[in-house]
Amino acid sequence: MNWTNALREEFELRVFHESYLRIEKCLNTISDEQLWTAPNENMTSIGCLIKHLLGNAQQWLYAGVLGQEFIRDRNAEFVPQPKVKKEGLLKTMNEVRSKIENALDKLTEANLSQKMTIQGFETTGLSATIHVIEHFSYHTGQISLLTKSFQNVDLGYYSNHDLDV
Repeated sequence: MNWTNALREEFELRVFHESYLRIEKCLNTISDEQLWTAPNENMTSIGCLIKHLLGNAQQWLYAGVLGQEFIRDRNAEFVPQPKVKKEGLLKTMNEVRSKIENALDKLTEANLSQKMTIQGFETTGLSATIHVIEHFSYHTGQISLLTKSFQNVDLGYYSNHDLDV
């Protein structure tokens, strides 16, 4: 088994085919106003969570593991941008997806075994890639919870599956 290809496929499944689709479903469920609304001062809006996910993925995977140029302004990710609508965030998500997919085409075993420091954390390329996957999952859950709380809906992520098999 080629572990580099297996990791890439797992990344694409978990981030692009699960988290991205769930985030898109949430964006299609909420209003533009709800996009930038946080329930209280200790919570982050859906829009800011999306900006944060995109910044993190680019810093950890695109720049950290794959060595591409990227400068992140993490603090700006948590500043609501009410003029940015859902369509604008979807467009940015798709641009980042294309950028990462193209870079993943160049992923090697050397990238995965390389030691690096990202955000002050000593890590390897493998660990950094797994971090991006789990980070997407974590915040996608928050985005889903906020969406359910705003709209009182079942998002039906598993409606086409029998989970009792």
